Amino acid sequence: MSLNGSCLCGNVQYETKGEPVLMGNCHCRDCQKLSGSAYIPVVAFLEENVKITGEVKYYAKKGDSGLTAYEGFCPNCGSRICAHAEAMPGLKLVMAGTLEEPENYKPQMDLYVGRANHWDKLADDTAKFEGMPSE
Repeated sequence: MSLNGSCLCGNVQYETKGEPVLMGNCHCRDCQKLSGSAYIPVVAFLEENVKITGEVKYYAKKGDSGLTAYEGFCPNCGSRICAHAEAMPGLKLVMAGTLEEPENYKPQMDLYVGRANHWDKLADDTAKFEGMPSE
């Protein structure tokens, strides 16, 4: 499977190859604030299977694990494009809302469901996790 995407202005683009490691909706408070919405839908790939072109500005923050997570944005339009975290070495996340063909996004799980807003209707057919799933 190959998924491609870009930011709103098109200055940052990405190409992926191989199968995604996971597809899921993150309902943590950070993702709510980053999106200005109820959650962020993400697709995780092995890092070597994601090629990003254009300038990405990274914002570093501490995750629940105490390790640093890096949120990647287009410095021109502000679109959140990608992320990676020390807690998930070797993985790169792309934001499903930036996919050129968003119909290819099929969430398998909902993360941080305990932090989901009461008005946020969770999908019936996804696995539910109180936080990040353990291996």
